[in-house]
Amino acid sequence: MGFREQSDCGSESYDNRGERQARILNGLVQQYLMMIRLEVCLIAPRQCNCEVCLNQSLKRLQHLSTRTHAQWILSAVLGVLMLISWFVAIALPSVQSQSDNQIIGYRSLSFANADYSSPTEGKSQSTLWWNDGSWWADMFNAADQSHHIYHLNWDEQHWEDTGTVLDERDRVHSDCLWDETTQKLYVISHVPASIPRTTPLDERGFFYRYSYDPITKQYTRDAGYPVVVTPGSAQAVTLAKDSLRQLWITYVFHGQVVVRRTSGEDQVWLDSYPLPASGASTALNDISAIIAFNGQIGITWSNRERDSMHFAVHVDGTPDDQWKEEIIIEGYRAADNHLHLAVDTNGIVYAAGKTSARGNDPLLMLYVREAPDTWTHHVFGYRHDGHTRPVILIDNVNRRLYMFATAPQSGGSIYYKSTPLDEIAFSEGLGTPILRYPNATRLNDVTSTKQGVNNETGIVILASDRTTAAYYYNVVPIE
Repeated sequence: MGFREQSDCGSESYDNRGERQARILNGLVQQYLMMIRLEVCLIAPRQCNCEVCLNQSLKRLQHLSTRTHAQWILSAVLGVLMLISWFVAIALPSVQSQSDNQIIGYRSLSFANADYSSPTEGKSQSTLWWNDGSWWADMFNAADQSHHIYHLNWDEQHWEDTGTVLDERDRVHSDCLWDETTQKLYVISHVPASIPRTTPLDERGFFYRYSYDPITKQYTRDAGYPVVVTPGSAQAVTLAKDSLRQLWITYVFHGQVVVRRTSGEDQVWLDSYPLPASGASTALNDISAIIAFNGQIGITWSNRERDSMHFAVHVDGTPDDQWKEEIIIEGYRAADNHLHLAVDTNGIVYAAGKTSARGNDPLLMLYVREAPDTWTHHVFGYRHDGHTRPVILIDNVNRRLYMFATAPQSGGSIYYKSTPLDEIAFSEGLGTPILRYPNATRLNDVTSTKQGVNNETGIVILASDRTTAAYYYNVVPIE
């Protein structure tokens, strides 16, 4: 697959320079304002009872030059005006050039008529997959108000509708899993809700299976699908397939991490059950995610009631009540409900998570399970960076990890950082911008694939913007 050269006239250092200029200006302005405040105290001390001002004024009286008070005030005011002029001339143009006028990536389909604000919003879900030399995606089709399978036409650089309907409902989020061995596409699709609840049948989680024909390059829904697999709405429902070919899902419902799996046939699902782990009772809006690795199923979840993140492991083929719980991290404001999972060919699990940081504490983290119950912690970004909605992709061939996130938290641009798998370390700052578009001021909710990536596949990311009600996408070439 070839890659078109991207328009990238900004950089991490450019972003950081604007931030530094703003911080310097703020500090200098505060110093001049304090000077003005002190001079006012000197002129009219009876009108200011501020202890700090009085004490500092007395000290300054001992060293006051022959200047008049009016001269001091005039000097301070002129200094502030000079700094503001400097900032407008130098700092602001750099900020505008990197945000308002820069295009990185491509605009795609509109979802203006959909009954929700962001079709890619599922925090731990993946809506893209690689198959038969191409990228595919679950995307909203405005013509019939439903979700279809789309194919990325790289030569003409747009997403093409295959005509295959994934879900007839408009307001759904999905998690897509392509199985190369069986040539089957598995999709769990559900109506999103920040606080999950029991709902009518048409708002529950539906499980679909599709077969792929490499001759016609078309997907066909298999008979007997969809199967209803959840009792109501959910923030996120994720899907995995174990080494015994059983499918698993997890989600949080009424403040409880829930698990469900198939038995034998893909359309035969056993009853759901609460995850048997001490930390599996959560806040109502926590989320969970699932992954298969090394003959095991792993579930991670946030628990904001306990300020912690957890991971539970189930060995394939063992009884359903046999899970081993691990604590990834715990501590004051250590957890938020943003999660994403990935695994490498060695069975090492990678979990992206967000904290509820205050001050300059780490905000976005990468947790690595290097051995059972052994997690290392790596900072992706701090609170002042403002990252949110992380996604991890693994390149097993070149032994690299790619991590994507939005900044600022309200939406704006998608950034990424990459690091060797064998020596994980992220550079400071926002990262490299990979998706940014004029007027797409709330660009957010990046998504990609559950699969590993390599030189052939490259990386494709998809996101959505609430301001323009449109999808945006771009690629990261792997060389």
